Amino acid sequence: MAFAFVAGTSDPLGVNGGTSTGIDTSTGSVNLIVLGIVSYAPAAVVTGDITDNKSNTYTAVVPGYTANEPIIKFFYKYSPAVGTGHTVTVSHATSYCAIVVGAFSGAASSPLDLSDGDGTASSVASIDPASGITPSGSGALVLSAGTNASGDVGMATPSGYTIIDNEVLRTTSPTDNFGIHMAYKIIGAPGLEQPNWVANSGTAPMACIVASFLAASTGRFYLLGGH
Repeated sequence: MAFAFVAGTSDPLGVNGGTSTGIDTSTGSVNLIVLGIVSYAPAAVVTGDITDNKSNTYTAVVPGYTANEPIIKFFYKYSPAVGTGHTVTVSHATSYCAIVVGAFSGAASSPLDLSDGDGTASSVASIDPASGITPSGSGALVLSAGTNASGDVGMATPSGYTIIDNEVLRTTSPTDNFGIHMAYKIIGAPGLEQPNWVANSGTAPMACIVASFLAASTGRFYLLGGH
């Protein structure tokens, strides 16, 4: 079974968190939900801060990667309870968080494969994962997200990747959330994945993360013969 994107949303949750826009996960055989969350590093969001209205709990893809103030992380749920109006709530004081939610079909039963990332407190024009990853199987889902400490200028989607919903920009007056941009790629044969995140203008501290998730087996075929 091949991976397919089913639904997604992106939301600037706010200083103390908030609730995402609802999506429909009841169609398309959704069996994997991945959350990209950026928050204030001294008040980083953890699994216990995350709930949803379908009673799912989420597992962190560790570690997160920080650009001094913002820290970016992935969380995921395999075989989630699904339905219409599916929302995710993050509750963490002074987190200034934003979220991107992606729902997919086609994941293996133990889907998490590899992860990598990078972050710098120095002002840079672009950033990519320190070493990159080479997914362990063909047909894998690769997700990457980036944050820009001056994220009101936006970021360019890495080549070959597809953005999930709209880019969330950092609000600056007042500062209510950090910015986040999250995109996916469904690969053929495995190769190095080291997506490059570029600020649309200027320089700033930046961080990024990339992770791969394995596809469900499509089965094996055998040639039978006799003498």
